[in-house]
Amino acid sequence: MAGRGEVSRAEEVLRGAYAAAERSCGAASPAALGYDDELAVVLANAGRLAEAEPLFRRALNSRRKALGPWHEDTLRSEHNLAVLLDNSGQREEAERAYREVHRGRCEVLGENHPKTVEATYNLAIFLAGPRQGCEAEAVELLTVAQRGLQAHFGYNDARTT
Repeated sequence: MAGRGEVSRAEEVLRGAYAAAERSCGAASPAALGYDDELAVVLANAGRLAEAEPLFRRALNSRRKALGPWHEDTLRSEHNLAVLLDNSGQREEAERAYREVHRGRCEVLGENHPKTVEATYNLAIFLAGPRQGCEAEAVELLTVAQRGLQAHFGYNDARTT
């Protein structure tokens, strides 16, 4: 994790970049939305979850409107929000977000695409966490993720075992 000075500097740069992109391109521009999401990541990684959450939500909602619900940038924002929600104990909403990312990537990219495999794995790990009754689904999803990794990287690659 970056030191406080690095986080403060990253925050300052990203806030400035967001403001400049908002002025020149508009708040819904891909550039502005990207800076919003990146700032939220910096804040979340610094443990400032309460500050990051509204930024993640704003980026996600804006991307849904501007790009559609299953655009890769929208799904990335939704994944980032899911991680934050999971880390802050908002498990029901986190599960919905993880499932939406998984569903969107399966639909748009196909089951064996690396980003879909990542979403499958993330959902499986989430479901394998402190929940009752989801172990079978988690194992099934991990099996699907492993098959996807094998299809992409081959059976002898370290990432597939």
